[in-house]
Amino acid sequence: MRCLPSDLLLICARHRTRSGAPRSQWIAPGAEVQSGIMQPGPLPFEERASVRGPGLAARLRQAIAELHLHVESTALARAIVGSSITIEPYLALLDRLEPVHEVLEHRLAAATLEDLVPRPLVFRADALRRDRCALGRRDLSRGAGHGSLSLWLGSANGGHLVGAAYVIAGSALGSAVLRPSLVKAFKTLDQPGDGLDYHRVPTAILREAWSAFLARLERLPEDLAADAVDGARRTMTGMLDIYSSAC
Repeated sequence: MRCLPSDLLLICARHRTRSGAPRSQWIAPGAEVQSGIMQPGPLPFEERASVRGPGLAARLRQAIAELHLHVESTALARAIVGSSITIEPYLALLDRLEPVHEVLEHRLAAATLEDLVPRPLVFRADALRRDRCALGRRDLSRGAGHGSLSLWLGSANGGHLVGAAYVIAGSALGSAVLRPSLVKAFKTLDQPGDGLDYHRVPTAILREAWSAFLARLERLPEDLAADAVDGARRTMTGMLDIYSSAC
C-alpha cells in the first residue's frame, strides 16, 4: 500500500458546543463525531480503494454503523455526553466492560495477534481497574461477571478477535471526546489517577496507532477479513447490550 502524505493522516471533525456554535477539533485519523461520541470514518486511502471495491476498514465501519447509532441513543450514552451521568451507573458500566477487556486481551495475546491490533487503544483493562478503584469501587471483585459478549470472546476465532479489537480501539477514539464531559460530571481535575484513565490515551498515540491499524487491516487475508466483519458486528451488539443494561 502506498504511504500517505503526513497531512492526510489527520482529518478535521466539526462538532457543536452546548451553545450550538460550531467548533473544529483535530482528532485521530479515520474518525468522525456524532452527538459527541466518536465513530470510525473513512481515510483518504479508503476512498481511493472504493473504486475497486470497499476495503476491510470500510466494511467494518459499515457493519457497525447502525448499531453504533443505537448505542448513542441509549440513556447511559446520552447522560455521559450531557455530563449528567452519576458515579453509580458509570461504575456499573465499568463493571461490565472489565471482563470484556480482560477476555479480549487474553485471547489476543494467546492468538499472537498483539502486533496486529493497536495495543494502546485496546489493552486498557489495567486503566479500567484503576478507575474503578479511584471512583470508589474498593472491592474490585464486585464486578458484573461475564456477560454474553465476554463469554463469546472466550471462544471467538482470530478473525472475530480482530473485529472485536476494531470496535474496542474505536471506543478509545470516542474516549478522547467523552472525557471532558465526564470531567465536568464528576468534577475531577482531569489528570492521571482521577478515575478517568480509561479515557486518557495521548492524542499523538491515538492518531498513530489508529492509522497504522487501518493500514494493517487492508492486508488481512479474505477469510480473516470476513470473520473480522462478523466479529465487529457481534461485539457492537454486545456493547449495545452493555450500555442498555448498565443504568
